[in-house]
Amino acid sequence: MSCEWLLLPANEFACRRTLIEGCQSTLSSGNWPPEWEDEIDTLWNMIALGECTAHLEALHHERNLEFEVSDAKTTEVVKRALLSFSPAQVINLCWQSARDAVDYMAKKQIGRGAGQSVVRGILDRKIDKYLANDWKLNPSRRDRRLPRSAISVVFFDVVTGFGDEYFNEVPPQSSVN
Repeated sequence: MSCEWLLLPANEFACRRTLIEGCQSTLSSGNWPPEWEDEIDTLWNMIALGECTAHLEALHHERNLEFEVSDAKTTEVVKRALLSFSPAQVINLCWQSARDAVDYMAKKQIGRGAGQSVVRGILDRKIDKYLANDWKLNPSRRDRRLPRSAISVVFFDVVTGFGDEYFNEVPPQSSVN
């Protein structure tokens, strides 16, 4: 089974191409309506949160731990981490937390179903330790199995012009946090 879609399917290709070129020109010009400017920080944070959550989910699955993407407590811990750390650094913290959780769970004979709460608790404590001790946290590289999303590429490459550098920057404060 295949799925196909077209932007404005009733229009000729030349018309669709003109529309896409116009959108690209508007997005890359930086001459946006004021209401768009107000949304940049929010969208930046949403993308960073989504990428960190996707990495955390992958870490759980690699270790055969249960993970619920919509878990509000996990989301809040990741949002808190993004207040002080870049997505690349948060992913490093997530990796450390997942690694430590598996060891802890084996020692304490805790079932895999509790994995998310154990990882979340360790992540929360690691955030506190790094901040309290002012420790340097190295960034992780992007996992090649989790490429950037299309919205990330469009937003950071076309709209803001940051490219993949955003991955190593602490997101700006926004209403998402």
